[in-house]
Amino acid sequence: MLVIPAKAQTAISDVELENFIRAIYEIRSINFQARAELSKIVQEDGYTLDEFEPLYQAKIKNDQVALNKISDKELKKINLIIMRFEAIEGYYDKKAEEAIEKNLPLERFDVIAEMLERDTTLQKRFQQILESLD
Repeated sequence: MLVIPAKAQTAISDVELENFIRAIYEIRSINFQARAELSKIVQEDGYTLDEFEPLYQAKIKNDQVALNKISDKELKKINLIIMRFEAIEGYYDKKAEEAIEKNLPLERFDVIAEMLERDTTLQKRFQQILESLD
C-alpha cells in the first residue's frame, strides 16, 4: 500500500485555487438568490425584514418570553414561513453543492477552505489569483 505524505495530500495547485474561487463566486450568486427569495416570502406574508427578524429569532431560540407576546395566529404564520424557509434552504444548499462539485470535489473544497484559514502563504496565493481573475 502506497502512503502519501500529508504534505503531498494537501498541496494546493493554482488551478485548484482558481476552481475554488470560481465555486465561491457561484455560491455567492446562489446565496444572493436564496436571500432574495426568502425576503420575498417574508414580505408576501405582510412583514418587513426588520419586523420579521426578531420574531424569527425568538422562534429559533425558543425564547419563551418573546414567544408569549406573539398571538397564536401570528405564531402559526411564522411557523409556516419557517417551513417554507427550510424547504428553500434545502434547495439552495443542493445548488451550492452542485456548484462546488462542478469546480472540484466537495471534500477538496473543504480541505482548501480549512487550509486558507490558517496558511498565510496560501492566503497570499489566493489573493494573487483572485486579483488576476478580476
